[in-house]
Amino acid sequence: MKLAHCIRLAAGISASALLLTTARAEKQATTEIVAVFAKTWNGYSRARLPDGSFKPETYAFASAGRVNGNEGDASIDKVTFLQAASVVAKALQPQGYVGAPQGKDADLLIFMSFGTTLGTDANDFHHFSYNAQEGVRSYMTAKNALPPSDVDPHDESGARAMLAAADANMQAALVSNEFENTQRDLNDARNAMILGYGNRMQDAIYLSPFSTEGGDIVSEVEESRYFVVLRAFDFRTLAREHKKKLLWETRFSIARHHNRFDEQLPNMAKFASQFCGEDVGKIIRRHLPNVNVEVGTPRVIETSGTGR
Repeated sequence: MKLAHCIRLAAGISASALLLTTARAEKQATTEIVAVFAKTWNGYSRARLPDGSFKPETYAFASAGRVNGNEGDASIDKVTFLQAASVVAKALQPQGYVGAPQGKDADLLIFMSFGTTLGTDANDFHHFSYNAQEGVRSYMTAKNALPPSDVDPHDESGARAMLAAADANMQAALVSNEFENTQRDLNDARNAMILGYGNRMQDAIYLSPFSTEGGDIVSEVEESRYFVVLRAFDFRTLAREHKKKLLWETRFSIARHHNRFDEQLPNMAKFASQFCGEDVGKIIRRHLPNVNVEVGTPRVIETSGTGR
């Protein structure tokens, strides 16, 4: 994405005229677990004012794209980047991050991406595992069907042929299962990277048989999750030197199952915003508080600038 395009896009979001409203609003309570990962880079830290509050920093948004799940989902498919960004902008404001009136004057350029991870719960990863188990079972059945070794070899030729066939089927199933496990590991690694679980996933795999938390972490990585990724760069360094200097990143997510992205985004963004610009360096998993959130179908009622 060209820098000028980022500035035009950012100006359209940071202008106060960009609003989200709710249609057919209703009350909904939530106790879902939201996961947040936050880290700072290149010596970044928040400055504070004499009263202890954060010194305001201006920012502009730019799109880093979206990741679609393996099936249609109207609760996220119909949400535009501008709509999602305006929700996140509202959550960032109490933390001292203020949209720049003009994109070119921003302190930070925040690249935002959102989407749905492809969880193993949405894949047939267990199919080959089942085939491998059946292959081993069939092989053992054929082996046990062999007559005693002192019997005339000609009398057991049929059983030997069945055993050879079962062995070939078992070997093919085991190879397929190994391929499945590799694909599953790659999918888990990709999800862990997107969601911010990377530094916990490996430990969780070994701890999952002995730890509830370890099992929960593995389950969360392997389920389909709605996510948002914010990566804040030094805008002036980017504009003047054409170099990307990453200052902070925050990743937050929630399970897709039994949820809607358009309904949960305001609440999860509000919770995650307190960690933006903070060097937590690990995944934080918390139940969202039991609060009533106004939800509904978002629509842009006025925009300033261009989002193209």
